[in-house]
Amino acid sequence: MRTIKVVLSDLHGGSPTALSTKPMYSFSGADVVQNDLQKKILEQYEEGMCAAKQLMTRASRMVIIINGDPVERANHHGNTQQMSGIDGEHIQVATDSILHGLKIAGYKSKRDILRMNKGTEAHAGNDHWLEEIVAKNIGAQEYRADKRGRHLWPFQNMDINGQLFYIRHHPPAGVGSMLHTRGRALVSRCQDMVQREVNDGSRVPDWFIFSHFHQYINRGIDYDIPIAGGTGHSKAIITPALQHPTDYVFQKDAKARASIGLLIWEISKDGTTKLHPQIMKLKPDEAEVI
Repeated sequence: MRTIKVVLSDLHGGSPTALSTKPMYSFSGADVVQNDLQKKILEQYEEGMCAAKQLMTRASRMVIIINGDPVERANHHGNTQQMSGIDGEHIQVATDSILHGLKIAGYKSKRDILRMNKGTEAHAGNDHWLEEIVAKNIGAQEYRADKRGRHLWPFQNMDINGQLFYIRHHPPAGVGSMLHTRGRALVSRCQDMVQREVNDGSRVPDWFIFSHFHQYINRGIDYDIPIAGGTGHSKAIITPALQHPTDYVFQKDAKARASIGLLIWEISKDGTTKLHPQIMKLKPDEAEVI
């Protein structure tokens, strides 16, 4: 069946530099008004989900993956730059934001697939309890291998019309935070994953999709198939995010940047696949003229 697949990640609901879909929240006796940055992120989010809806036809279904970190979490990393100091209110922002996007995309629970992957415990809390509540709130599919009825998935390994997608929040160890080396490191680590699959005689994913770093990267991976002969090709991707860097991030990198948006795949019935990045165009820094 023709499929439109949407991957969004790192919403960080509750952060004043991240997605918030309501003009105002009344939190803990204080009114928190949507700021100008949040309005711009919301505009990009709505454009992206609208683009997904426009790609749909009557003979299509939609697969939506929330690839971790929907919640900022109060006081994580000792950071006090937040909309609220209460975790439950961060959960509310994340839930509202995702449901808002699902409505724009025309998501239908009986036709479509909605899943959420685990993110980072610094944001999700012990045992990822904040993410688990958000996953239940939005009606995400239960993780079938978890007998406790949990809704969070560790990763996705899904075949859609012959295209194999491996989707996980954290990139492989060693990819690192240095932007100028991250692309090469991503390819190198994915090549290692590919080699293990080839050695085991397992099928190699056509798409390796990760998040976490808030910077969009798209690289190709070429590899040899020694036993069967021939070569293969896959794509390694780090998704954009829906959060601008916080003061905590700027303390570590004064020139930090984030790719704001989401990714859409259009997968035809015969497996022909087209990627549609939906990413905000950022204005370059302007130097002060003195």
